[in-house]
Amino acid sequence: MALRSISSAVIVGAGNLGTHLARVFRKHGINILQVFDHRRGSAARLAREMGCGYVTVPGRLVKGSDLYLLTVSDSAIETVARSLSVGGSLVVHCSGSLPMNILEGCSENHGVFYPLQTFSASRPVSFKGIPICVEACNTGTRKLLTSLARKISGNVHQIDSRQRAILHLTAVFANNFTNFMFAAAEEILNKAGISYSLLEPIISQTARVAKNGSVFMQQTGPAIRGDYEVLEKHRQILGRFPEFLDLYNLISQNIITYKILHGKL
Repeated sequence: MALRSISSAVIVGAGNLGTHLARVFRKHGINILQVFDHRRGSAARLAREMGCGYVTVPGRLVKGSDLYLLTVSDSAIETVARSLSVGGSLVVHCSGSLPMNILEGCSENHGVFYPLQTFSASRPVSFKGIPICVEACNTGTRKLLTSLARKISGNVHQIDSRQRAILHLTAVFANNFTNFMFAAAEEILNKAGISYSLLEPIISQTARVAKNGSVFMQQTGPAIRGDYEVLEKHRQILGRFPEFLDLYNLISQNIITYKILHGKL
């Protein structure tokens, strides 16, 4: 079955991503027909917001929707996909790490719709600048997904499964790991009775510099300078925070090694 447009969708997964995509799709005229989530409370909440029904068993999903959007966890995508019976409707997952081909048995029209951003259901999101990475099994499906992505974002890219896995990995470095570094800094400061807000200017400056690329060329700090006295002083302080000491040593050594291998102008 060749689809010409997407005017209806079923949201399969009522978590953070599913919630935000349901909201933005409805805002752009796509009718949300149904919500699935194995957690009844989550399914009911999003369905109530969308003004539609919900189910907690994927085998009970309504048939005939143009799009079935799988926003369940990565570990559940393949299992849920195998339970679908949707004919030639478009089935896509939103995972950064899983290949498109896990959907091959679902429908002749399948693909990936991956927004490169972190989401919290309670935090408003503007999709306008969020990169949307699209992959599809055929030309028609690719055109449909690209058109859908451009409805909500001006930042749409054709990214295959191999590229997307690499992109997802780098997002872990750029977002998840840096967030944990902020969390470590916050805990150390809190225990010392120092306000975390004092770091806000340097955090903002770091993010601004990182946006410009050539990031390692901007590296500062005792490790890049080879200031071993300061490194040792920091290790002594971290004796009270053994959960962060190994991390400090590992990152510092990696900075030193990277400088030796790649140089720094």
